[in-house]
Amino acid sequence: MGVVIVVFAMLNGGDDSPTDVAKQPTTSTLLADPKTDAAAWKALPGAERAKLRRETLDAVDRQNSAQLEWAANFFKQRGESDARKTVARWAAETDPDAEWAHAILGMKDCGELIDTLLEESPRAEELETDAVRALERIAAKERPKNGPWFPPLETAAQIRKLAQEVRADEIRLADDYWFGVTRWLNYQRTVEVMRDYPTLHETTGPYVVFVQVGGKPKSDLSDVDAVELNRAQRVLRETKTLFGSLYEGWHRELGPIFGFTRYGPDNATFETLLKVNAFSRESDFERFSRERHRISPAAAGVRAFYSPEEPRFIVTHDGDAGGEAPYVTYQTQCHEGVHQLAHFYTREMTEKKTGKRPAWRDCSVRPLWSNEGFAEFFSAYAGDGGVRKWMQPLDNRMELIWILDQAFAKLGWSDFALADLTGVTTGRDLREAILGVAPTLTEAQSTDERWILWQRRVFNVYANLFYARAWSLSYFLWNAEKGGRPKYRERYITYLRREFIVPEADDKLATDGRWSNRLLFDALGLGSANEVQALETEWRAWTQALCEKHQHADWLPTRHNLFGMLGVK
Repeated sequence: MGVVIVVFAMLNGGDDSPTDVAKQPTTSTLLADPKTDAAAWKALPGAERAKLRRETLDAVDRQNSAQLEWAANFFKQRGESDARKTVARWAAETDPDAEWAHAILGMKDCGELIDTLLEESPRAEELETDAVRALERIAAKERPKNGPWFPPLETAAQIRKLAQEVRADEIRLADDYWFGVTRWLNYQRTVEVMRDYPTLHETTGPYVVFVQVGGKPKSDLSDVDAVELNRAQRVLRETKTLFGSLYEGWHRELGPIFGFTRYGPDNATFETLLKVNAFSRESDFERFSRERHRISPAAAGVRAFYSPEEPRFIVTHDGDAGGEAPYVTYQTQCHEGVHQLAHFYTREMTEKKTGKRPAWRDCSVRPLWSNEGFAEFFSAYAGDGGVRKWMQPLDNRMELIWILDQAFAKLGWSDFALADLTGVTTGRDLREAILGVAPTLTEAQSTDERWILWQRRVFNVYANLFYARAWSLSYFLWNAEKGGRPKYRERYITYLRREFIVPEADDKLATDGRWSNRLLFDALGLGSANEVQALETEWRAWTQALCEKHQHADWLPTRHNLFGMLGVK
């Protein structure tokens, strides 16, 4: 009998190996009741065991906790792990507090799991990554106030998945660069206007570029129509490429001269990251500027700006939608980018020299003429894409100088003298400088709205001329030659080198924390008024020749319009 039964078992695919005679069951084992004898159950052929598994599972009342626990023990004794887990799942679904069932399924107290996870993931918790926030939302909604927490299986599986994401976040955030990037992403979620709409972001070198996507308030990317999304993606691509190119150019042209540290994923941190906050719609740029900085760009004629206070954002918007020429958009954005870089490296160079790290607000040390003139000078580029040549002639500034030289000659108006131009340290100084040279209204005209409007336009013309002259002075000091070699460049670099250092409170070459024009004149070796005047004469003649060289037909309509506005015959 025993031999026959063994052969039957082998033919029916039993688990017993036909070559292992020592493991063959005895006749007495096979004759025992497998429902009460675990050994007899294990001795059965596979098909018989499968049949009994199904019968036993079908007989279990899934709503009866006692039966479920009995069945789990029954299958454990017989080595039926899959059936045991099936019973445990039924029990967990019926009674979330059935700890024995969760233990079989490898599930832990989810409350303890989350607490331990967050304790072991301090950076992910501090920055409240998406996975951390998702876990906290689930816990706030479902976790009991006391005792263990075994949520429904679907929720528990979601918690385990999120826990894996948190662990991955913590590994990634161990890198200071990504920790810094993520901190700024979190900050961006608090920014007015930006937080109201979906946002795209990418990194390039030390930059984190944000682009706010137009759409419905409080929506996400899935709610944004294709036109708005495509526009925002284009703005993101263009802005990322532009600032990556600017940073490369900055270090290629100026890095070797001044010894600037190059930053990127290998060494940038939260403090050394640079931020660009771009809007896909001009209306949102306007709203952000009013709510965040209390200025109206539309009223002030501001295309983009850089704020030296934390968070030290460049703020700009998409100019393509308004028909703005790409070069105008890009050069203006790079102008603000130069402000950001000059401000950033002033802190770094000051710390290198003095061993002290100044506050960000104290690093705005450049007089207004140099701050704006150098930004215009460096940001003027030729070429496109990621490879641009910087510090090129700036067409719109040359155009304005060329036109106003002619207009002022006909009108008998005054231009900024070199000493006055370089004496403009703040915006208030600029206003005083313009009032000192611009024509004024007569007493009778000062009550006529037409003349008041004309005066405002004249003031605006002089403000733009100030930028143009500041650009031309920087361009002249860098490029003027004598005997085929730069004439003033080394002395100008000496001046710029000092500008990258925050002056001491008692420095006689500074006023209210900003360098005075005496620093420039000392660097250029100008010790007397006659020497300053001689440089001015040379600079104006050189600039006039430069403008004549680059003059082209497109300047003529602008001259016609400006002459008409100023009343030039």
